[in-house]
Amino acid sequence: MKRIIIILLLLLPGCLLQDNVPEITVTVEEPPEELIVSDTVDLTISITNEGDAPARNVILESNVTPLLTFEQEEIPEIKERSVKRVKATLEAVDILKEEREFDIIEVVIKVKYLDPEGSQKTDKTSFKFTLRKPKVTIDKVDAGLLPGKISTTEHEKVPITVYVTNEENRKMENLYIVFCSEYGHVTVHRLDIEEVGNCFEYVITDVLWFNDLIAKGFTMEAELPPGAKEVSFVLQIKLIWRNEDYEIVLDIQELRVEVKAA
Repeated sequence: MKRIIIILLLLLPGCLLQDNVPEITVTVEEPPEELIVSDTVDLTISITNEGDAPARNVILESNVTPLLTFEQEEIPEIKERSVKRVKATLEAVDILKEEREFDIIEVVIKVKYLDPEGSQKTDKTSFKFTLRKPKVTIDKVDAGLLPGKISTTEHEKVPITVYVTNEENRKMENLYIVFCSEYGHVTVHRLDIEEVGNCFEYVITDVLWFNDLIAKGFTMEAELPPGAKEVSFVLQIKLIWRNEDYEIVLDIQELRVEVKAA
């Protein structure tokens, strides 16, 4: 019995010392589960000091800088048994690869702080959300008799119709239909279409609302290299959503083109 009492007395001072420390926990109020590229959402981060001493030099950090910005990154002090709420902004910039329709993003928020003795302590929280492209697609492409294939003769003007549909419950604008090919002897014609490098870009001036379907007509013309009697190449059709800060390829379809001498 004496031995047990001595052990308790030895442990007791350490326990008393542990009472006079800050104890920070951090949480995110109502984090998003899904965001579309270019979305911006406001967050509230709660930093709670559950300890019996103030936490000083409190610093907020995240693993997704600059997607997540804090209204206040440094807090001089959070008193004991109190809560500090910090506003933050999460901007879903385009970090998707061209071939990916969505990705799962994990956001980690870390809080560093000092206890009364100057020792640094940390706490962190995290949440995940789905980042995806908006559902605006090339519904179909009409060109030639066989799906995905065009057989033509040199300098023949082939009509191509591109159908675009908006399945997203929001208006969509700043959309482009872009024709690209590594074959350097093909031209796509339409009023207001612009040649950019080895591509031809057409801006869709329409505003697409939910379930809107539009059709845009173009004309393709190809020629053969000197001395060639036949050639085949791939004409790629991209649907692009473009803004000042990003360019997102929403959909891609390809046409196999075979050109013969007239």
